[in-house]
Amino acid sequence: MALLEPTNLLLLACALIYGLIGEPQEAWILLGFVVAICLLDGWQQHRSRRALAELARLSSPRARVRREGIDLDRRGSLRARC
Repeated sequence: MALLEPTNLLLLACALIYGLIGEPQEAWILLGFVVAICLLDGWQQHRSRRALAELARLSSPRARVRREGIDLDRRGSLRARC
């Protein structure tokens, strides 16, 4: 989770300090940046997971076989069958 990264925690602490010393505008600006960073990080993680899943699908072994006159596509695993 991006919110628990040390840099984001530091920015949240700074926003809290700004709020406590009477600079609410600065606090809101920092909070806005933290939210933007977290949203961008989540979006990039989603795209990375999707790309890795597609790569796994594309790299899985496949074979086209004919059984009893019917063409079949078979997906295998990387381990050998005994």
